[in-house]
Amino acid sequence: MDDQSLALTVELLRQDVADVFESRKGKQAEGEVQDAELALQLWQGELTECLVFLSDRQMAKSMGRAVERDECAIAAIVQEEDTAINDRRMALNLGGGVDGQHVPRLHRRHRRELDEKTLQRLSKLNIDGVRDHGDDDKGHFPEESKSESFKVNPTSQADNSKRAADGAQSEIARFDCTSCMESKVFFDIIETSCSHYYCRECIRTLFEQSFTDESLFPPRCCREPISLSQVGGFLGRQLAERFQEKLVEFNDANRMYCSNPVCSIYLPAKTFELNAVTCASCQHTTCVLCKKTAHSGPCVDEKAEDALLDLIQTEKWQQCFKCRSVVELRSGCYHITCRCRAQFCYLCGTEWKNCKCEQWDDDRLIERGQQIVLREQRPGDGPARPADVNRAVAMIRERHDCVHLGRWTQPPLRD
Repeated sequence: MDDQSLALTVELLRQDVADVFESRKGKQAEGEVQDAELALQLWQGELTECLVFLSDRQMAKSMGRAVERDECAIAAIVQEEDTAINDRRMALNLGGGVDGQHVPRLHRRHRRELDEKTLQRLSKLNIDGVRDHGDDDKGHFPEESKSESFKVNPTSQADNSKRAADGAQSEIARFDCTSCMESKVFFDIIETSCSHYYCRECIRTLFEQSFTDESLFPPRCCREPISLSQVGGFLGRQLAERFQEKLVEFNDANRMYCSNPVCSIYLPAKTFELNAVTCASCQHTTCVLCKKTAHSGPCVDEKAEDALLDLIQTEKWQQCFKCRSVVELRSGCYHITCRCRAQFCYLCGTEWKNCKCEQWDDDRLIERGQQIVLREQRPGDGPARPADVNRAVAMIRERHDCVHLGRWTQPPLRD
């Protein structure tokens, strides 16, 4: 059913409900509402909302078709204006007249080139009759459409009456979300650089979780970051702004947070004034040096910091060179990836691949092999067998999870 017929049907139903209301007036006590009357009121409200939705949908389609028809003409006009301005500026510079730099420029919003898949999505959404089918409608789509490219099957004038009434229809591709494994229509799916698919809800959840767990930031798939430009349309303005804020916060090597425990928000470096910063949220003042409540005189927490440094040296822990977080290595290789994404050597603390330290310690490697074996065993299997541990250690040496820029080679021994 086309939109006009559907709107007419809904309007007739709404009038029928209004007639029923008129016929029921005066049949009950004043202030008393019967269940049937309440049901009619709710139905009338739903029908009114449906009419508003259909009207908005028609307007959106009309705007989309107008933009699609006039796209080439608008682009040509814009290009002509840019060319005319550039020609005038060059002529003024060559003619020795007014400085071409003073020629007014047209200030336009930043224009972003859309890739082919995005254009295809927008084009599909402009087609009449395209609806987000539920799971019950999966039978309408052939199985092979999941791997087909987005294509439109044109209809000719010789189509039958049903096809002509429905208009040009398209095969709407569906893809399985990598996260929730549900089948979604293609315009509710984004494809990552590693050829995995995420639906609108799952990609929003992934970004929201990365804001509170720094180890997940930036959001990644197969160790490849998912750019904001890929998913900006799915996130919305609020989540996109939070992503930009967290990008600044997590890349700050010397972060400052409000010392008020009830607030504790991040304080950007641009808000610092001398040795104290005032929180814009709670108006609490924090000392920039010791990162505690602002005070007069020198900081008094130097002894505690010295004690922490002594403990780090005694326990042979290591500090991240970027965010100064303390790291303890229990098992595995010496290649440490901090939660701030900095990579460094656990032995000397320098940035990874800039030293000649060993890649791992045999004892820690064996301990890691035991962890892998015990993790794969069933309950009640007992302690890890030495043969299984040796096999796991050999696998780690050749194909361990630690990703390096290149295969590590033992430096040559000096004479």
